[in-house]
Amino acid sequence: MSKKLTIIIISFYLLLPKLVFSESATVQQVAVSRVGYTIHFNSLRTVDDAKKSIAMAEFAGAGIVNIVPPAHIWSQPTSVQVLDTLFAECKARNIRIILTRIDANTPDGKNYLYQQILTPVDKTGRVFSIVANPEYEEWLQQETAYYANRYGREPNLAGFCIGGFAGFLDSIRAGVLVWNDKTKRYEIGQYTEVMKRYWQQWLLNTFETMERINEEYQTQIATPDEIPLPQNPMDKRFGLPHRAYFDFISALNSWWWKQYNYNRNIWQQSSKTPFILQLNGLLVDTLIKGHPEYAAFNLPAWLSNADALGISLYTDTKLADTGFGSLYAMTNIIHWAKELGKPIYILESGVDKNNAGFDLFQLRYITYCGLPLNPKSILYEHFREQKAGQSVRPGVLYQWNWNLNLPNSTSITRTFSNANRILSEGKAEPRLPYVYVITYPKLLRDDILAKKFYSMLYMIATFVPIRLVDIKDITFIPANQIVLIAPSWKSELPEIYQRNIIQLAKRRSWLLMTDEYTYPQIQRLLGKEIPGATLDLAGYMKSVDLDIAARGFGKALGNFYIAQKKNAPNGILATAGLAYIPLSDGIKIFCTQPVEVLPLDAGIWGLGEKEKIKPELQVTIYRRDGQPTPVKISLPVIPQATLKTVRWSVVELAGSQKTTVPAKTVKNTIEFTARNGIEYLITQTRQTRPTAGKK
Repeated sequence: MSKKLTIIIISFYLLLPKLVFSESATVQQVAVSRVGYTIHFNSLRTVDDAKKSIAMAEFAGAGIVNIVPPAHIWSQPTSVQVLDTLFAECKARNIRIILTRIDANTPDGKNYLYQQILTPVDKTGRVFSIVANPEYEEWLQQETAYYANRYGREPNLAGFCIGGFAGFLDSIRAGVLVWNDKTKRYEIGQYTEVMKRYWQQWLLNTFETMERINEEYQTQIATPDEIPLPQNPMDKRFGLPHRAYFDFISALNSWWWKQYNYNRNIWQQSSKTPFILQLNGLLVDTLIKGHPEYAAFNLPAWLSNADALGISLYTDTKLADTGFGSLYAMTNIIHWAKELGKPIYILESGVDKNNAGFDLFQLRYITYCGLPLNPKSILYEHFREQKAGQSVRPGVLYQWNWNLNLPNSTSITRTFSNANRILSEGKAEPRLPYVYVITYPKLLRDDILAKKFYSMLYMIATFVPIRLVDIKDITFIPANQIVLIAPSWKSELPEIYQRNIIQLAKRRSWLLMTDEYTYPQIQRLLGKEIPGATLDLAGYMKSVDLDIAARGFGKALGNFYIAQKKNAPNGILATAGLAYIPLSDGIKIFCTQPVEVLPLDAGIWGLGEKEKIKPELQVTIYRRDGQPTPVKISLPVIPQATLKTVRWSVVELAGSQKTTVPAKTVKNTIEFTARNGIEYLITQTRQTRPTAGKK
């Protein structure tokens, strides 16, 4: 090859672009508003509630709403009347509707889906038997057919998403991936009898005989009904447990897509609106903390197969970085669906999903992540308190009595109105990638190291703009791009794909990046060197842990792109390590990885111009690993002529407590160590200097 890519290990991630949001933006109802809210049947009792909900949504700037009805609504005449009213009110106000989940409570507080269709998997009662459950499959089909026939042709209907197609993998109730305190990983949560029977039948359909099944897994099992469900890639009941577990994930993936395709066909018989696949913005965090075998879920292929993509953008204070890295990664990944021409909807968003918190910084980060997708909607979840008399959560827009939840409601509507303005003015620029990665999970079955490479890709996506492309979609990769072929060291890339990649690389002037093992395969077909780079990925990944590998490889990708293209996509430099968002009273920082010292320049945020010195600066740092961060802040230079000097101090704000923090001041800098997610107040006091001739 013509060039060699050098892998460099770094200790920090790259800078995301500086975000600037207008504080003076006002709530406006524009002609085609993409802002909207979730109208949940849990907060609806009557037709009057429905009318009021749409009127108040319109007042808050909505041009679209996400409605969550109860299951089996046709057996509840009052609920049907409420839903009909919602459609009529939206039609009268030119507000579009997306129907999602179909799992709300009825007005009497009952829930048909979780009380009559599904049964809990474990003692917690939170995870339900979903996968391969025939009653659940029948429910999906009944609900889809009902909504398609009754509402599918409504002119203001924008899309439909039901049940497990809204966050299938990491929805708590679906329970496909569930956090396990013992293993400290996300594990499969669908260990049920129906899942076991499905797994056994899947194996027979795939391998046909017990002899072949035993050969595949190095087992001595007599009959199909004795085949166990693999617990993990180390399950000693199988001679080749990593292979069995990978196939188990493949079986889950197969069931899921069969259900999506079947129900989509039902929907499309009566409606031309998209059958939406919704993903959770925190899914990447789940996959990173799961098993490498989860690559078998083949997320890039999901984007290709779905009619339209929905995404939930919630922050989560349980995560050290509040989920910012995962949100950035998922919007990176879903951006590929945008390039495929799929409509994209932000179906839900909010601060601290479970508790409806409020943090203006987090709201701004959410909209920042979503805007490059140019979404058809940008919906806020926490529209109204669902019960009278309960304390009002800070992130809720309306109280139960429909009073605005001031002052936070004003900031919420301003933030989303500003996002809508950016979209409507065409100023939401796409997030351009450093590299398109061609993925082919079928080659990973016996390749443990290659599976880890896929996990590393998810890590890289948290700080580097990349695209993950299923190998069947390579014709959609644009010209003049850097294209990486995801390596496999146990199996060769099929010749037909090698030839297709080479032909496209020639025609579109791609710079190909391949592993040293993959490169000779392609070179044999081409007969000459390929413009691009080779990488010793196998040796590199064996020598460092996965997190360090991701940082180093991400750094190398950035440097290679900039060296070739002489520019940085989105203005992001490969050598930087944090994302910062300026607020009116300070700065909040997203720093995903350790840095020796985090340098900041207080002057950038207007802290001091000659004698116009602001009294204080607030600083908060979020980091994915949750560790403290050394901080060094360059302070304004005070003119020598002034009779007053300025001294600086650092105060930690933890709840209502204020604690002075040890800080070192050298010339015009102050240094201290900031704990993760804690707010710090940099304050100044002026002291009069004695004038000449006075004591």
